[in-house]
Amino acid sequence: MRQLFTVIRALADFPFVTYLLAFDREVAAAAINEQTGLPGERYLGPGRNHGQVLAVKVFLDDEGDTPAGWVRVYWPSEAIALLETGRVSEISLDHDLGDDARGTGYDVVLWIEEAVALRGFTPPRMSVHSANASAAIKMKAGIRAIAQLLAARDDVL
Repeated sequence: MRQLFTVIRALADFPFVTYLLAFDREVAAAAINEQTGLPGERYLGPGRNHGQVLAVKVFLDDEGDTPAGWVRVYWPSEAIALLETGRVSEISLDHDLGDDARGTGYDVVLWIEEAVALRGFTPPRMSVHSANASAAIKMKAGIRAIAQLLAARDDVL
């Protein structure tokens, strides 16, 4: 159930389209709590959720466990699609994802850097959890470059 809410909130943002999602609040809150350990009532937010959108924490990795409260994606294209919604508050990146032809975590860093530089994108908090030491160094350097772009942008404004 939590995944359904996450997908709707993260991807269902089309101009001139309104979605009505009806559910039993107590049942939904209990299911979220049971499946994730997150407090279901807090996840659903106060009141009737009119226009409320939750921030999404994205975990890009092809192996291991997904931390509680995070949305797991396996490929850079999935992470970028979520980033494009503007609702990602935090992203944690692995480098090696099992198929370099489909991309790596570094490709997400490059996308964020380009989006900041060319489109004024405001990135989420970023971290690297890759076991590939040399790739992690490269990704962290990219994140530092993004921070420098943001600092320069703030100086101009």
